[in-house]
Amino acid sequence: MKKKVLFISDFYTSCDFTEMVCYGLGSCIGLFLQDRRLKITSGAHIPVVKTCVNTGFLSAEEIVYKMFTQLGELGSDLKALRAKVVGGANLYNSSFEIGKRNIEAINELLLYNKVYIAGQDLGGNVARTVHFVSTTGECHIQTSSSKGYII
Repeated sequence: MKKKVLFISDFYTSCDFTEMVCYGLGSCIGLFLQDRRLKITSGAHIPVVKTCVNTGFLSAEEIVYKMFTQLGELGSDLKALRAKVVGGANLYNSSFEIGKRNIEAINELLLYNKVYIAGQDLGGNVARTVHFVSTTGECHIQTSSSKGYII
């Protein structure tokens, strides 16, 4: 099985059996989309809701639509996608609530595009590392306060 590390603002789409990894998701969102019928998977490490000046990062909307485009080009029926969503923490008890805004943005995008959310682990105040396994559709999640769990 191939392993792909998704860095900040990175996304990847594949027909191969792949383990996608996002390390240290704080306020960022790890989004994993899967067409289980065709075995096509796409994953992303999404840092910001909207494009920020001088960050060089793509917005959540830009990344999600690029993922949809790549999945569609590989023959996926976008109405048959299932999503797993992880992250959106408020690590520093900041009043900016970036994690919360990221969660709301991703949920809006998925709802608007009629993508079924099959599992999620969102919010809180701890960073997560997530391993998405395309063969099973499972997200293996670890935090500093847990030994790991699966969604």
